[in-house]
Amino acid sequence: MEGALVDTEILEDLLKQYAPKLYAHFTNCDIKLGIFSIPQYLTLFACKLPKETTFRIWDCMLYEGSKVVVEVMLEFICSNQDELLKRRDDADVVTFLNRQLMQIFIPEVALSRNVLVHGIDQKSLEDARIKYTKIVSQQAKNQSNQTMELLEAHMNTQFSWGEVKSIYKQFLYLSDSTTETGDLPKISLSTFKPLIRHVFPKWTNDEFVSWLFKAMDENKDNNLDFRELITGLNTLCKGQSYSRCVTVPIKDLSLSQISLNS
Repeated sequence: MEGALVDTEILEDLLKQYAPKLYAHFTNCDIKLGIFSIPQYLTLFACKLPKETTFRIWDCMLYEGSKVVVEVMLEFICSNQDELLKRRDDADVVTFLNRQLMQIFIPEVALSRNVLVHGIDQKSLEDARIKYTKIVSQQAKNQSNQTMELLEAHMNTQFSWGEVKSIYKQFLYLSDSTTETGDLPKISLSTFKPLIRHVFPKWTNDEFVSWLFKAMDENKDNNLDFRELITGLNTLCKGQSYSRCVTVPIKDLSLSQISLNS
């Protein structure tokens, strides 16, 4: 599966190079090429292509290497560019391409370089695979970590699974870091203030909101990760009245200015 994901990333790069107009169209319409390409990569085209065509592709792959699979996919998509530019959603693109695949028939001639307009150098392809394997592996690791983080938040708070996912989505949108680097996303005080005031509009006291941020920041790194944020929100929104009040710095703030039940 990882190999199919890697080759799909490479395919998108090649599409950007050889068919920039089509690549831009897919991007603007949020069409995910992997929905079509990954099943074909996993089966080496055996599901949709006529068997005579499939066998010719396999012959060339055994002789020239796995780059042939990427070449065929790129050439196939580019050759249907005019029709693909008329499609505006994933389902329409996949239906059209699957229908086109079933009509490709290569007679008893070898699939050669003059058939594939877009030849790809094997060394360049291997270099690209090394690059994208690292990226895809990190993405898979991040996805696994995210799932575990959401499950832990659901089990350790009173939020529903839907609420946890919704909060996490907003958290990622507001976070000051990204998972692309492998770092955990976090939010800073400047991001936390408008967030907490959106949830509790009556909390206008800057000093209190800043203190609340510090109270949630368990590791004192001046940022909140998702676990720290949802634990604090669980106490504020779902906790007992006492647990919501004991964190308020009574000696520093006037409680008359704040309604914890807002």
